[in-house]
Amino acid sequence: MILTELKAIMVYKFLLLKFKRNLWWNNMYMNQGTAYTSGNPYHTDVLFKFRVGKRSRLARPRVSTHHQPTIQLVFILTTIYRLVIYKLSDSLPFGRMMSLAISARFLSAKKSVPIMIGSLRKASNSCGMDFSYSNQGAWPGICVRGNDNLQSPINIISKDVKVDSSLKQLNFSPSWLKGISGTLRNTGRSVQFVPSTNEEAVTVQHHRGIYQLLQFHFHWGPAQGTGSEHTVDNVQADAELHFVLVNKDVKDETRRDYLSVVGVLLNTQESAANSDPWAKMDIVAIQNNASDPVGINGLVLSSMLPEGAGYYHYQGSLTTPPCSETVQWFVMKEKLMVPSLFLQSLRMIQEEMGQPLQHNIRDLQPIGDRVVSSPQNS
Repeated sequence: MILTELKAIMVYKFLLLKFKRNLWWNNMYMNQGTAYTSGNPYHTDVLFKFRVGKRSRLARPRVSTHHQPTIQLVFILTTIYRLVIYKLSDSLPFGRMMSLAISARFLSAKKSVPIMIGSLRKASNSCGMDFSYSNQGAWPGICVRGNDNLQSPINIISKDVKVDSSLKQLNFSPSWLKGISGTLRNTGRSVQFVPSTNEEAVTVQHHRGIYQLLQFHFHWGPAQGTGSEHTVDNVQADAELHFVLVNKDVKDETRRDYLSVVGVLLNTQESAANSDPWAKMDIVAIQNNASDPVGINGLVLSSMLPEGAGYYHYQGSLTTPPCSETVQWFVMKEKLMVPSLFLQSLRMIQEEMGQPLQHNIRDLQPIGDRVVSSPQNS
């Protein structure tokens, strides 16, 4: 992939070098030597500055009919190059909400065309794929057809839950009790918190190993009782919180125990005060999808867990594309009460097109022959 990108850059460099000596730009194409192109759907900003000869001739811009085809060709090449770079960036494995910044100098210092390509960003989900909650039948990856019929979320039938003696209580590391720092952002499809890299590892240990926290995010619906992805006995909660963790000892991203997700079902309480930890998450500050992430300090994650330690466990998948079937799910039995103001602020979050994001839950998936289990005395 990187080799392909370098080839694209070299081809573009050669073609510009070939026509560079004949470039004379007028104000129709450049404003005193600078052209700024923006507003495309991929939020790509490209800045061109041209210097010709030993001194700048841009103070007297002129263009002849002989050179106009050259100018048009360069604009065509620029468009093709930007599309190639966008396509490459969309396929690179950058994880959740990443950005690509490329800075290249194509020609020599004496007669140069410095081109800076910055802020090549695409508001996205964890994998960089486009998808819509209103058209889940068109989701990419294995989301629709499944792979081993291990898709999530599911409806948990409590009477069918099996007791598994090999399951133990989740062992949360001491860092869950401490205030940690990180960033909160609007991804366009959820609200996501990512802990700082210099923080002490936030881990959970269970029967498949030790898992480190990558991020947590929320799912919600337009009204009470319509916002959780998992249901228990066909009953939805008001919202759902997902702590996404990765196995510290597993490098194979296709293994069924590569990821763990601790799901917490949330119900709102009118009388609950909008205090920590919910008050620390300034949802209003990231209401706009284009908003910068906000820093958070002193967030105690244990206060975002229910007091009861019981959980439902099953093998499942991510609930967003690519829907990889590599997740050990732990859905907490006890619901957590949150202030109604907090959930109201989530429903004010704007999605990528600037509309309120009032629904970001995936449809229930067939459980198939999977068994939902629970530890003893939980």
